Amino acid sequence: MECVFCVDSLSAYTKRKMLEEGIPFILEEKEIYLPFLGIVLNNAVKKDKKRPLRISYLTQKMLLTVLYQKIADASVTDMARILGVSKMSVTRCFNELEAFDLGLIKNMEQPGVI
Repeated sequence: MECVFCVDSLSAYTKRKMLEEGIPFILEEKEIYLPFLGIVLNNAVKKDKKRPLRISYLTQKMLLTVLYQKIADASVTDMARILGVSKMSVTRCFNELEAFDLGLIKNMEQPGVI
């Protein structure tokens, strides 16, 4: 029996990982990915990101680590290893930074800190 994740929103990292792993999902009114039926529909609507009121502790720690260790480029996996946290936690930090639009994230297809 096949199952599908129905979600209101997805981070670019999560969406990319689900596509790589062939996990079917429906992104409400935006995208449908059902590999077991051979269906891929994309409305190409960019998600509006809400700017957080404050930067979280872990995001602050990540920024200070990048500055003090002079990290020029790091993936989610690299930062998770450096900080000793999960990749999901680092993904949340990257999403926070992207919402502030500071130009620190290269792009969400291959996330990295500049």
